[in-house]
Amino acid sequence: GFKGEEKLSGGMSAFWQCESDVRFLGGSSQANGNLCDRNSALGLKGGFGSVFIGSWDSPLKRVSAMTRITNETGWAGTQLMTLSNGGAFAGSFSTRNTNTVNYDTPNFGGFSASLQYTTLQTARNNTVTATISNGLAVTPKGRQISFSGQYVAGPMAIVAGYQNKDKDQASGGGTAATYTVGNEDTAWLIGGTYQ
Repeated sequence: GFKGEEKLSGGMSAFWQCESDVRFLGGSSQANGNLCDRNSALGLKGGFGSVFIGSWDSPLKRVSAMTRITNETGWAGTQLMTLSNGGAFAGSFSTRNTNTVNYDTPNFGGFSASLQYTTLQTARNNTVTATISNGLAVTPKGRQISFSGQYVAGPMAIVAGYQNKDKDQASGGGTAATYTVGNEDTAWLIGGTYQ
């Protein structure tokens, strides 16, 4: 990865980050990934916190990592067991979302919060208008909103997170795709640690 920061007036800074999986060197594809396909963004930060756009881990994913007992990923990973759903229903809540607008608050005596909103998720949804079985046309929204709050002081951490996903996802491919319209998937998380 690469990142940089430029000091501005008024105590603000502009920052950027481009983080890539080394597999992108094998060429752009679903399996290999792309340049800047991991946590990558452009934003401003200062006394107000930070505001940035790009591809970034959801707030729900970030707070779950703060209280994990085992590794984040892998067969024993807490996120795999609690947020990835194992294919039980469409999508995962342990996500790094593309096309996001993000806000992280400053730290207020141990308290902080994060908010993320996505624009259209072209990587996860068929964005063309398709005809469903009743003859109506629908364009999947595919948007997500996630927020989290945490209190970290000394040996104690308490976290909470929420994520909502517009379901509106294709259950088939190409012209045979059908959609579930108006349904949403949501996840809540609360956790804590004391050392």
